[in-house]
Amino acid sequence: MAVLVLSACQRAEEQRKTEEETARRYDYVAKLADREGAKAAYKVMSRADIRFEDGFSEMDFDPPGDVRNKAFRWIGRRAHFLLKRHGDKKMRLLVAGWANLKVIDTRPIFSVRFNGSIVASDPATAEGAIGTDVVVEPSRFGGGEWADVYLQLSSVGYDWANPPALKVALVTEVSWTEVP
Repeated sequence: MAVLVLSACQRAEEQRKTEEETARRYDYVAKLADREGAKAAYKVMSRADIRFEDGFSEMDFDPPGDVRNKAFRWIGRRAHFLLKRHGDKKMRLLVAGWANLKVIDTRPIFSVRFNGSIVASDPATAEGAIGTDVVVEPSRFGGGEWADVYLQLSSVGYDWANPPALKVALVTEVSWTEVP
């Protein structure tokens, strides 16, 4: 029995050390991006509490290769990322982007689903801006540490058996900050 208790304590200590090291690495990356003038790139990269998953392209830049200029990730009809809970604190989710209305030939509805529930749904502006700025209650996590978040654009469709590499919309920022 003592061996089991000791083993569990060691695993908890190892996990704490891993979490501390991960936090130090992400803090270093944030400071490096700030120092090197790459704040735009930082806004669309995975971080300690945001993980970009399926539906997002690799990070791209305008002009290509210039990490100090505009950074973005292309999205198609739907994109998925994960958000980490910050204890029992209310959080602000900000997503900003742009849809190419000339290609889509309509003003799509931009919806955000948080663990299966829609938390925002707005049409693209006349200029093509898409995004949301919403406060998320900790209860939305349903007791979990991470939440699934899906971005979805209406009026963007294709044959699911043969999905193209759509470049009709992009995301320029995802931020997840504590509400003061």
